[in-house]
Amino acid sequence: MERLWQTEAGKLAFELICELLNEGEILGMIEPACYADTLKLFMQKISMRPKYGMHPRLDILGPIEARFYHPDICIIGGLNEEIFPPLVETGPWLNRLMRQQLGLPLPEATTETLAMDFAHCFCSSKVYLTRSLKKDGAESVPSRFIERLKAVAEVNQLSFPEKSSHLAKLLDLPEEYDSVSRPTPCPPAEARPSRLPVTQIEMWRRNPYAIYARYILKLYPLYPLEDVQDNQMFGTLVHATIEQFLQQDPNSIDKEKFVRLASELFKNSRLSPMTKKIFSLKFEAISDFFIAQQQKNLSLVKTSYPERPLSTHLNVQGRDFELYGKVDRIDLLKDTTLRIIDFKTGEPPSINSVKAGYTPQLTLEAFLLSQSSEQPFLNKKISQLSYWHLDGKQGKSYTQDIVDSESELSDLIKKTKEGLEKLIATFQNANIPYEVCPIPAQAPTYNDYAHLARMQEWAFEEENT
Repeated sequence: MERLWQTEAGKLAFELICELLNEGEILGMIEPACYADTLKLFMQKISMRPKYGMHPRLDILGPIEARFYHPDICIIGGLNEEIFPPLVETGPWLNRLMRQQLGLPLPEATTETLAMDFAHCFCSSKVYLTRSLKKDGAESVPSRFIERLKAVAEVNQLSFPEKSSHLAKLLDLPEEYDSVSRPTPCPPAEARPSRLPVTQIEMWRRNPYAIYARYILKLYPLYPLEDVQDNQMFGTLVHATIEQFLQQDPNSIDKEKFVRLASELFKNSRLSPMTKKIFSLKFEAISDFFIAQQQKNLSLVKTSYPERPLSTHLNVQGRDFELYGKVDRIDLLKDTTLRIIDFKTGEPPSINSVKAGYTPQLTLEAFLLSQSSEQPFLNKKISQLSYWHLDGKQGKSYTQDIVDSESELSDLIKKTKEGLEKLIATFQNANIPYEVCPIPAQAPTYNDYAHLARMQEWAFEEENT
């Protein structure tokens, strides 16, 4: 631990932590989920500059420090609006009139100071004005200082030569480099997966390399520590609420109980207080739709089975393959047939996509259910496949039935089984590679292994050959 505080950054971090320990009572109670954001807020206010070992001819300075220098060449960086100058904030307590009455400086005083610093640096013998073209992946806006200089120059028939970033690009353009080809791993037959969940069969067809990385190399994605994955978390909490609600009483239409279960789950989650509040408002709209559907089902549904695990074994070319999954909801209807419901907080796939086999999760679940030998599903026909789109906006939720008749559903299950067996047989062949997105037009929206497959490198090579 002693080595942690020895560097300049370590000393500043140590001072900050000591100050927080001494003055932390002012902050009051902070939820654990807010610790990282709170600490980050305080750390952003501290500037760290090395005191020793600087270059004899090059200095990286702040605006105030630069006032004491007269360099031969001055490079002014970060000339983007909202950065130089930063956004003017009046604060939540005092408006401009109150500041004047109290004799406090106006918020624009910071901009005036930065304008003076800019003018000082601009008066150097040779000046380069630089800015980033993008910020967080979006197009950025140039600083008002640059725009005003251009306007003044245009009136006086002057021009500032603009230079492209070709010199920076040359740093990443070596004389020789090894070309990167599309990965085509061919693991031996015994290393290939003999069991997969229904949620991964679509990925198996769209991006086999993801299956190779996840189920053969056993590599799992690590998400950023600060990335809470709000949309994914919301879907998980909604599914958990519905599961608990139906387990307690499959035919319940008690909205207060439904909302109360959700509130308890939201409260115990690791989300920020603001996100929890937003989720609660979104869930209110979902609860109206869900309870309305429950009321409609009273005359149709005998009982419901939430989050029901199912599995089956297939023998393909003499090898055993297990398909397994968990169905969001199975309804035993009063006419003794079964209905499968898949809850989606995001947009569900289209009917044509499901029937064509591009998004086979729901039909694979129907196949699993048709093979089930457990009660009360034994010898029961499946009559309906449905998506329930649970939207957080009022009036935007809806149900979507995939098929119109039992015969059509029976044919769809049969085609799904045949397609699955062909896919299994294909990848049981040791000569078939696990390619990266073999059909680019059908590539998945999210790819956790794009960086591992070095897609940008070999895609660039293929475009230029």
